[in-house]
Amino acid sequence: MRHADDVLVVTSCLSVFVCGRTLAQTAEELVNKNIQAKGGVEKIKSAKTRLTVGRSRALADAELQSQLSNR
Repeated sequence: MRHADDVLVVTSCLSVFVCGRTLAQTAEELVNKNIQAKGGVEKIKSAKTRLTVGRSRALADAELQSQLSNR
């Protein structure tokens, strides 16, 4: 019975490891997927305007909002 439990535990761990490896993506794959989601490299390079919006929180819950636009 002890051997069967050990085999079950090892099999479960291996299946989690194998499934995790097949679902994992490299950084390069993630970057390429993000570029394609934005329409490709050409579309990104053709942008003439960039808008950056941010928010930060400081001590005593003071909140700072900023907006930067490059044309």
